[in-house]
Amino acid sequence: MDRAAFLADLYSQFPELDGRLGNHGGYGIFHCEISDFRGELLRAMDEGKLWNVERYLRFIETCLAEANEEVANAIDVSFIEELALSNVTSQRKSAIKDRASKQFFDQLVEHNPDWR
Repeated sequence: MDRAAFLADLYSQFPELDGRLGNHGGYGIFHCEISDFRGELLRAMDEGKLWNVERYLRFIETCLAEANEEVANAIDVSFIEELALSNVTSQRKSAIKDRASKQFFDQLVEHNPDWR
């Protein structure tokens, strides 16, 4: 999966996000778009929208399994690592524990044990 396929799949599965990613002067910069998607995950966790949390996490995990080197790097750095280093609240921790796969959860904890 390359960048174009990732973005096409993302907007196909989450049309409500069209126009909400990459609108900060960094449009076309893939890491910024991935980081914005991570921001949508944080918003869903903070708002208690657990179904969206689960959908976003499943999407990222599926894409990571099919990703080329560019997409895998962007997901690792701008989604997983940035998420791991974000503010860990009890609500976010609960959402991740309830909705993330064990593999994804373990990756977060590896970067930041506060997610445990």
